[in-house]
Order: sequence, then structure tokens, then C-alpha cells
Amino acid sequence: MTDPKPKQIVESAITANALCELILGRAPYIYLPVGSPAPGNTDLSILLSALYDELKGLDRERLRTDYENALCRALKMEEGIGPVAYAVVFEALRKSKSRAPMNIALNDLAEKLRQSIHLHWDMLSHDFSGAGRGWANGWLGELGRLSRLSEELGGPRFF
Repeated sequence: MTDPKPKQIVESAITANALCELILGRAPYIYLPVGSPAPGNTDLSILLSALYDELKGLDRERLRTDYENALCRALKMEEGIGPVAYAVVFEALRKSKSRAPMNIALNDLAEKLRQSIHLHWDMLSHDFSGAGRGWANGWLGELGRLSRLSEELGGPRFF
């Protein structure tokens, strides 16, 4: 049996109405190929690339709405803050490189992300897991880096 490909994982999540679980890296929507530099249990960049580029024949507007709703649902949990921050940067990168963006409401999402960061500030400052391990202030350091990167790419700041 071969490992599922990113496109298959994303298609499965869409079919199951589980884009939020995909974003959060929950089973069975985990994808971490050998050698991946992803700091967590899933390589979200590969899965988002599949979501944006490899799915044909889907109603793009409905996909955008479902994706936006999934991002907003993920923000209701502390564990969703990092993946949503990465999704904001990914969308800004797509726009800056003239690659087909999903056209999500980035400013609205950034404001919701900002609110979620402030709500979970203390926990994030003490979370040294994953991408937070390289920062003196845990995940807050990584979120600051991602926010600056989003702005450099023409996207909104969220931190």
C-alpha cells in the first residue's frame, strides 16, 4: 500500500467537510513526508499547495467560502493560531507572486487572528513546541515573524 498523496488527502478532507481538521493537522489529514522541514505533525505548505493548485473541477467560490469558514473555526482554538497565521502568509505569498490566490478576506481574517492571539497570549508565550521552540517568547516570536513576513509580501499584519 502506498502513502496517500497530498491531493488525495485534501480531496478527502473536502468530501468529508473537514477542511478545519486538515488545517489543524488532525488524523487522517496529516501529511509529513520524509525530510520535511515542517515543525509540526503535518506539512501545511504542501497541503495548501494541493488545495490551491491541484484540485480541478471544483466550484472555486464554494471552495474559497469553505476554506475561509474552516480558517475561522480553527481560530476558535489555540492550536489553530499557528496554522491560520501560516495560511495568511501563504495567501499573501500567492498574491505577491501572481499565482492564483484563493481570494480569502485577508484583512478580516487577520483581525480575527489578532484577537485570537491576544486571547491566548499567555499560553502562546509559554508554548515552546514546534516553531515556538526557537524563540525566547515561544509561539509569540514565531507569530511576530510570520506577521512581518505577511506585511513584506503585501498582506496584512496580524501581530
